[in-house]
Amino acid sequence: PGRCLGFAVPISYCLRVSRAIISKGRVDHVWLGAMCKTLTPQLAGILGLGVDEGVLVMDVEKGSPAWKAGLKAGSHVLHLGNQRLKAGGDVIVAVNGQPVRDLATLVDALEEIGPGNRAVLSVIRKGKIRKIAIKLGKKRYRK
Repeated sequence: PGRCLGFAVPISYCLRVSRAIISKGRVDHVWLGAMCKTLTPQLAGILGLGVDEGVLVMDVEKGSPAWKAGLKAGSHVLHLGNQRLKAGGDVIVAVNGQPVRDLATLVDALEEIGPGNRAVLSVIRKGKIRKIAIKLGKKRYRK
């Protein structure tokens, strides 16, 4: 018989997207310009980061909002099993003072703030916490 694949989508996201399509005919998504990975306690222990959760910044696209704000990408490559990681970059732990547990939490927080608006990211860099102000960019997808 047939197979199906299901996804769980938060209702807040569905409402935000549907309102944007109805009012503007398009959806503008936040663009950070950074490749990130959820930091697990195991990964944090291997990297010796001193935090158990957050989002590891592995790459930053030149010219992107992340680059303009000064987010730091990983500087050395690690191979952990079948994963290739760039370590040594910033770890995002909060957005506007709200904790960031994982990549989904980061995306939700940034989408809620919205493209073109400002946010303050709390990051761990070389063992110290820093606040980085960033103007969020926009990625536009048309129907």
